[in-house]
Amino acid sequence: MKQNSKKLLILGGANMHCKLVKAAKEMGIYTIVTDNVKNSPAKGIADKYYDIDINAIDELLDICKTEKISGILASHLDPCQKPYFELCHKLGLPCYIDNIEQLEFLTDKNKFKKLCIETGVDIIDTFELNDASHIQYPVIVKPACNRGSRAQNICYNYAQLQNAIEIAKSASYDGKAIIERFMGPKGDFTVTYFFVNGRPYLERIGDRNPGLIKDHMESVVAGTICPSIYYEKYRATMEPKVLHMLETIHIKNGPVFFQGFIDGDTVRMYDPGFRFPGSEYETTFFNLTGVDLIKMMIEFSMTGKMDNKYCSLKDDYSLLKGKVQMLLFPFVRDGVIGEIRGLEKVVSQSWLNTYSIRNKIGDKIEYTKDVRQQIAEFGILANTRAEMANYIDYIRDNFHVLDVDGNEMIFYILDSSRIIEN
Repeated sequence: MKQNSKKLLILGGANMHCKLVKAAKEMGIYTIVTDNVKNSPAKGIADKYYDIDINAIDELLDICKTEKISGILASHLDPCQKPYFELCHKLGLPCYIDNIEQLEFLTDKNKFKKLCIETGVDIIDTFELNDASHIQYPVIVKPACNRGSRAQNICYNYAQLQNAIEIAKSASYDGKAIIERFMGPKGDFTVTYFFVNGRPYLERIGDRNPGLIKDHMESVVAGTICPSIYYEKYRATMEPKVLHMLETIHIKNGPVFFQGFIDGDTVRMYDPGFRFPGSEYETTFFNLTGVDLIKMMIEFSMTGKMDNKYCSLKDDYSLLKGKVQMLLFPFVRDGVIGEIRGLEKVVSQSWLNTYSIRNKIGDKIEYTKDVRQQIAEFGILANTRAEMANYIDYIRDNFHVLDVDGNEMIFYILDSSRIIEN
């Protein structure tokens, strides 16, 4: 497909958007990245970039007309999705989000809960602050609209709850907070579907292993392993309900993901997204199946069609052809990065499928207790969970991040025994 005259505008320059730039260039498409973050990673490899906020719609409309943009794409971050929708629809360009209601159902946690209830999908027990006598502790408080596990706190009493609600409201795009029963670390999973012309394909189902409560990292994933041990249970008991729910809001194309908990015989869904999760999973998926979901998305942004040479999905591809895959996220404490040691040794291993480093030497890390503690992402491919455990231990032994005084900044790498015990 020759597309040298085509131009793609990518909203957001974060690490996970680098693969959009690389894929588009392989397709012969000119890439332009915009956000308000100076020197964001994707800008460094794009053909051109602008330091313009993704929400500056009028300014971006002018740029799209001046640059003669052929397509726009946002695929991995919630804040980028609404500007993506607005720009595409104002310019008459292909957009996999058909209407604003779809986007709201799959980004606003309160609206998502209502959709679940209306369509028979089980959710986590939710409480209202004005009915404090019925709140069953511990609970977790989170912003109704935000991402990356930001401003989430576990509460064991009413005083903690009041403080957590103010924190969550201030971080939510709509100023609202949600109070849910705290489900604990077990049974947490994630599932992603990829829609092609109205047909859903299960791309991924994995077990989420969060950080430790003592570190206040219980809402942040330290490692996700696929396929999930709940694969059969989810497909048999919950998938029909979930697909019915998505059918009621008429999803036709693109990625949709959810997180959920296995609660005895009940599967309870929470945090949705009308996008890919913010990780490098699609690279592993391509390496194992030959299906390039990123190029499919780029092709759609140019043509409005998914039925092209990149589309050969099969229903069982989420089983990864018998392999086991882990996305591992080491956590770092606060400090200024002085040295990253052992990376070359780790990335030379044949079992390392993908990797990205999210910070560089000289960066100041604050202890925000969210995804900003994830210094790196390592995509590991193994034949068994036991083999995977050995690879995680290898990274623990060899990968180090030191501060300017030579002290270790990594305070947690997933305990490899957790993936064997699951």
